[in-house]
Amino acid sequence: TIICASITSFLILLLKKYASIEIATTLRFWNSFRSHQSFNHNDTSISSSFSYPTFVLGPTANLPNKSEIISQLLNLVDGENPTSSWSRTFSYIQSSGGALHVRQQVLGYMSSQQQQQLARATTKLNLTVSLESGGSFCGNGSGITAGGTHAASLRYFWEAGGRFGFLALESVFSRTYATCPNQTILRTAMEVAEFAKTFVERLGGGGRLPLFFLYDALPHFSVGRWPANVDYGMELDNVIESLQTAMREQSLELEGVWMDCPYEYSRDYPNASAPSPAGTGFKKIAAAAELVRNKGIKVGKNFNSQEGGETSDELFFNSTIADWDASDAAGGIFDFVLVETWYEHPTIVAPETKLFSLTYTAVEVFTKSLFSHLKIYDNASLFSHLEIYDYA
Repeated sequence: TIICASITSFLILLLKKYASIEIATTLRFWNSFRSHQSFNHNDTSISSSFSYPTFVLGPTANLPNKSEIISQLLNLVDGENPTSSWSRTFSYIQSSGGALHVRQQVLGYMSSQQQQQLARATTKLNLTVSLESGGSFCGNGSGITAGGTHAASLRYFWEAGGRFGFLALESVFSRTYATCPNQTILRTAMEVAEFAKTFVERLGGGGRLPLFFLYDALPHFSVGRWPANVDYGMELDNVIESLQTAMREQSLELEGVWMDCPYEYSRDYPNASAPSPAGTGFKKIAAAAELVRNKGIKVGKNFNSQEGGETSDELFFNSTIADWDASDAAGGIFDFVLVETWYEHPTIVAPETKLFSLTYTAVEVFTKSLFSHLKIYDNASLFSHLEIYDYA
């Protein structure tokens, strides 16, 4: 226990002292340390959390000028030494097996040449691209139709060698309920699975399939005894089981669930006019994370702020940090940590040295997350489960 706690403290000090240089080294060291451990694999509370998270950055803000959205995205990955302006963020992403997350509509804004540029640049950097795609699927065959349409709009990216490591099925249950509330959860799950299957088939396969995640609005779901912020008549447990079944019928697997839940929806849970006691909404997040993990799949959350996204870069930063701190304090443990904006703020993605840029915010969240995961192992009761080998 003393040895492990000392190693944990060393890693934290290493990150604090040599931040931009030592992120990748620290994560490699942690992986190496893990490989020399033996733990009780029947204890899922340990084996599921004995790692650092995978980091994902979503830089495509909803700026008024669409060309500026595209320019900021391409500047991150192309040109002379493109990652120099976001080296720490990039290192977190690459070292953890993470991704650059892009919304479907942004790729739709691009010309064929710009899609090709993004494909070649990310391939050159060996940078995984995560795609956010989905929508409303009402009625039999709607998933197949949407899958074909969405895939067609990305063909230049794909033909230039671009690949999607993650496919985030965005708001598919929420948007479908809003459009056709009488459609059953099972029917929606079947359409979502057919969408995913058609999407990858139309893009021609070629290499491994992307990892599929349900990326939906947690405020629209009840989680056990925790009700929804807005009643959509959906229970997270039932939705996950229905989607897992439907995906398997298409010979696909659901890798996990990413929670879309901006800070204010947890802070003011269930609503600002009649909020529950402080911290209650973040306990719901922790409960949702536990529920997802108990399904045998991975759990992630996007950390961001609606009020900040609609107001200022500084408020986005402050509220996003508050979102992480409160979720962490409530006991949430996440396999994936995302920082994404789909709002007008932050208006600047990089450099990460610029106060309140998106990458400035991401570095802070990613670092806090890594510290949190390392500090878990200072707990003597957890280390009683470990058999320590001669690390040297």
